[in-house]
Amino acid sequence: MKYKVLEEELENGLKILIEPRPERNVTALKLNVKAGSMHQEEDNQGIMHLIEHLFLNGSEKYPKERDISRRISGKGGYFNAVTGFDYTGLDGLVSKKHQEELLEISLDAMFRSKLNKLENEKKVVCNEIEMMDDDPENQGWDLLSRMMYKNHHLMKIDGKKEIVKSLSKQEVQRKYKELFHPANAFLVLVGPVDPEEVIGKVEKYTQGLGTSKTVKRNKLMPLNCPGRKELEKDVNLSYVTVGSHTPGCKNNRNYWRMELVKAILGDNRSDVGRLFEKLRVEKGLVYSISSDFYSFSETGCLNTTFACSENKVEEALKTFNEEVEALNEISEEETEKYKTYLKGLNDRDRDDVSSESEKISDFNLLFDMDQLKQYDSQVDELTVEEIRKTIRKHLEPGKMHQSIVKPKSKD
Repeated sequence: MKYKVLEEELENGLKILIEPRPERNVTALKLNVKAGSMHQEEDNQGIMHLIEHLFLNGSEKYPKERDISRRISGKGGYFNAVTGFDYTGLDGLVSKKHQEELLEISLDAMFRSKLNKLENEKKVVCNEIEMMDDDPENQGWDLLSRMMYKNHHLMKIDGKKEIVKSLSKQEVQRKYKELFHPANAFLVLVGPVDPEEVIGKVEKYTQGLGTSKTVKRNKLMPLNCPGRKELEKDVNLSYVTVGSHTPGCKNNRNYWRMELVKAILGDNRSDVGRLFEKLRVEKGLVYSISSDFYSFSETGCLNTTFACSENKVEEALKTFNEEVEALNEISEEETEKYKTYLKGLNDRDRDDVSSESEKISDFNLLFDMDQLKQYDSQVDELTVEEIRKTIRKHLEPGKMHQSIVKPKSKD
């Protein structure tokens, strides 16, 4: 089944993407502004994360604290705010009969927020930062990004405690006014919705909202100095992250190549993948292992993280490098197997309105809906020769960065 996303742009600049699924009983919503940690400066790290928290603390129509989320959760739905590298927004899931209320609440919370309870939410955000700092995999990623990017603060979505604490009401209001307006936003709806009716409702609920000037986005500045950094923490296992620079997605072919390479290595959605098979199943060197791929217009990052006993780190790294080198000659038959896997994942996403709305949102940020509508054909067109070439070029062991979060020494 192919995607049939309908697109509409209102006079105020808000882009609407609708995938009608009349056979479903629930509707998934995503309302995002095209701004996240990439739109922060070093001296205001965490400001987008903080604004995200303030969405749920009152708006013009729903001024009471927590009233916004409870109106949805009280009907058995889901409603939450989230921040990413290139977006900040709201996610919702609700039964068909309550979808208009979800739509109205989301638009009011996003574009007419009162930004209430600032000092209280600073404490909550700081608690979340502490929680992330206690996560060894997150610490490994933070260490790796410092090695890979000159302006690594752009990759730190949660922010820095001391900066979040210092942010003033005026700074938050200024950032909110700069970025959170319809011309810098898009709305995704997947479920039993009537497109014409929805567009009319959105026009009504966003009436009177202004636009703003073009939003500035910072660009990542890669550092090409491969190396290894270690950090001792109160952990029992060692957490190893290996990362490499990849091309940006201005050329969409690069995106599809790297998605297939990630699947071949082994993503976090199944136990399929060469690295899982070799390091976990065959040799028993690691407890967990998965690869991920971050894609931006100017650059990208492919990384693999695994957890193992401290005395297995070097053997696991050696086996990782050997397996990556072996992939230089991956067969056409195996390449086809992983293409089938990718297309199967896409089918799974198509069968879940929340996953489908997330995929539509991701592709709207990176490309356009044509790329998504051609998902299977884009995967099918990939050749074994270009996958081998991609692996040789971007997964050369001596040119990859390594971060290791390991147990504190007993000395």
